[in-house]
Amino acid sequence: MAEETGIFQLLKAIAGKAALFPAALDAARRSINLIVGAQLSADAADLASVRKIAALLGPAAFAEAVDGLPSAKVKALVARIDPLGPAPAAAPERIRHLLALAEGKAQPATAKAKPPSKGKTPASVRPGEAAPADGKSEAAPRRRRITGRAALRASDER
Repeated sequence: MAEETGIFQLLKAIAGKAALFPAALDAARRSINLIVGAQLSADAADLASVRKIAALLGPAAFAEAVDGLPSAKVKALVARIDPLGPAPAAAPERIRHLLALAEGKAQPATAKAKPPSKGKTPASVRPGEAAPADGKSEAAPRRRRITGRAALRASDER
């Protein structure tokens, strides 16, 4: 055939004279879904490119292409473009979430701000003990708990 860029030129030429190819309508639809599916499955697919593809195809054609993707590919794509968002368990819910992201009806989740700490007591202060007034705590040597055979030997020695 032709070079890589020439292939898309051929597709454009065929699309310009679609009346010459009435028997190939179903094959063209499958080809479009394969092309879109391959691009969406690629590691380079991000939210911006997904939205551009959805805008180019229109909602119905994009939904048809996404519906033809395997469930694992849809799951991976949703996880890649919305890593902090909800992870729907069912495939139809994932597809709806992907379509909402692509159409701009939903935005990817952002990291939640960490709430400020409420002045926790140092870890070396045990319950019932007071923390040092100066705020600096000197870690008391921890007593090692003896279990198993070592406990038996220690009890025999006492």
